[in-house]
Amino acid sequence: MQNSSDLRSDARSTLQQSLTELKTKYRSTKFILVLDDQVAPIFSSLFSMSELMENNIVLVERYSLKRKPLTSYHAIYLLGPDAEIGTFMADWEKEPKYAAPHVFFTFACNTASLNKLEQAPSIVDRILTFKFLYLHFTPIDPFTFFANCPAAFNSLYSPGPKLSLDKAYTQMLHGLISFFFTIRAKPLVAYDKKFTNCANFAKKFINDMDEQMNSFPPEIQQTFNQNNTLLVIIPRGSDPVAPLLHQFTFEAMVYEHYKVEDGVYKIKPEDPHSYLSLDYYYDTTYKELRYVHMENLIDNVRMLAQPFLDLQKQQQGTPQEKTEANRKITQCRQQYDQIISAFNVCIEIVESKVTKAVMDASAYEQTMASGMKNADTKFKPSKVELSQFLSRNDINEEDKVRLLTIYAMTGKKMPPNEIQRTMQSAGIDTKYKNAAINADTIVEEIERKKKYDKEAYTTSKYIPYVSEVLHNAIDKKLHKKDFEIPESSARYQNIVLFMMGGISFMELREINEIRSKTRGMKIYVGSTGPLTPMSYVKEIGGLKDHPQ
Repeated sequence: MQNSSDLRSDARSTLQQSLTELKTKYRSTKFILVLDDQVAPIFSSLFSMSELMENNIVLVERYSLKRKPLTSYHAIYLLGPDAEIGTFMADWEKEPKYAAPHVFFTFACNTASLNKLEQAPSIVDRILTFKFLYLHFTPIDPFTFFANCPAAFNSLYSPGPKLSLDKAYTQMLHGLISFFFTIRAKPLVAYDKKFTNCANFAKKFINDMDEQMNSFPPEIQQTFNQNNTLLVIIPRGSDPVAPLLHQFTFEAMVYEHYKVEDGVYKIKPEDPHSYLSLDYYYDTTYKELRYVHMENLIDNVRMLAQPFLDLQKQQQGTPQEKTEANRKITQCRQQYDQIISAFNVCIEIVESKVTKAVMDASAYEQTMASGMKNADTKFKPSKVELSQFLSRNDINEEDKVRLLTIYAMTGKKMPPNEIQRTMQSAGIDTKYKNAAINADTIVEEIERKKKYDKEAYTTSKYIPYVSEVLHNAIDKKLHKKDFEIPESSARYQNIVLFMMGGISFMELREINEIRSKTRGMKIYVGSTGPLTPMSYVKEIGGLKDHPQ
């Protein structure tokens, strides 16, 4: 497989090649696709339902649900590495559900499942195809991916009994190794050596990557590029405040202010045309507006929407104009719906969501996070000043929670009883108490060269840590005090930044800015999942209470 400039295209071609081989070998056969719940998001990020028909797939069923026998069709099982293999075996033990099985795993199947299969030779004999695809990650755009691990943050940072840390490591390893198999690169690894869990994970990655590589025949190993790729692993706690900050770009504001599920915001649930898609590959409007700042948003979306707004006007004109407008709208219905939805959402965000109170809260957030009042004046958070913000009636509860949590990370330590009094005085629901109490448990002491920068936009002056790390990685100047760094004199062609514990939309935008200005090098970013400000607050609050 050739490494392209689009991560999704590379991953998709791996799966498509396997589907094409089946379609070619079994020409007159129709297939049922049986999807494991764990891999359903991965599959949907690679293929649309309409594309399945091109591969002779006539139906998609969920692996975990009860399924009726369809003995005229072959079944393609797409399973995660830890899928319950007993479900597959039950399909074939007595009366087979399908004509024949083809089994694909998104990563190497675990040993326990393989042992169970070996003990059932009558079932194994039925299997026509058995393959490990190494596709256990979700591509978000050409250079961004998620190694889906929803428990990663809790497993890494809970000060009390953790969710299974080993399970989180395994899920992250499946995603990260699959990514490198997809781009055909064996990386050198740099990692934050101060955070024990980060160091442990990095060492596991190096060992598991070697083991998986060694399981391949020499001719496959030779297709991997070596020594030209650097993987930099950092934990969420190296920059705990970034996900809490307001980010006034289209993508970040939509995720912050609206209920987005599976990349879709249903504006009017009862209207199938009234929705906003946030999918890089299926919606050009989102792709154009994704990182556009609020100060330019209305002009940009109006320019994109103008032809469609003109069609709306024509619908109110003469019968002939109305007929022509309806014809054109019908021809480009999906694009029309998306443009108009984006236009209406942008107007609503700028006119009603971003108030003066929001801007004031954001400015104070930025000051606390950067530790700078301006380019020449350092700033130390004050409980008195924080209380003044928290007492304002025009600042909403969620913004107050964010301010309090940032203060808990950057200011003087507050005991739990003081946090509770502060919240009561500010009218903040006590359900957020644990977020403020636990906030300091995830803070890692990182010596930052510079955290303040006055951008062109008045809403941002904090420099996220990912920016500093990425610039240093590009220049081969990672700090030995903080990082375990591989010995290499070669210039890297690929840099992969992986953040354990989740990443914010602000950080993704920052990385995209650096990528757009870097020539002769591919910059990828991966994490365990996306973070919005309030989902991050929930994650912090979900940690076991700080020992008192």
